[in-house]
Amino acid sequence: SVAEGNSELSVEFSDLTDDQINTISEVLANPCTVNGLYCEHLWFVNQKNVMYKGHVINVKYSKKSTTPKVTVTYWKYDETEEEGEDVTMTLIEFVVDYITGDLQINDPATS
Repeated sequence: SVAEGNSELSVEFSDLTDDQINTISEVLANPCTVNGLYCEHLWFVNQKNVMYKGHVINVKYSKKSTTPKVTVTYWKYDETEEEGEDVTMTLIEFVVDYITGDLQINDPATS
């Protein structure tokens, strides 16, 4: 409902910080702002939580869908980015994982 403009982030997710609300609002208003960002993403794989490093490599709009698709290269901590695999998800899935804490966007200066 937030993505469709029917509700406000601060109402639906009262535990978010102002920084998180600003980040989410910026991403929803201009999805291309995530292009090039680095992140860490917790995935549930083979019955275990596994933390991956990630690099957003593309945000693509489709004629079939109003929601952009985000492609991220993911790799394990003992691998290099070149060994990573590309995963495509909707922008909404990306933002939901950020809201739940499964995805953390890293400061570009420290990536």
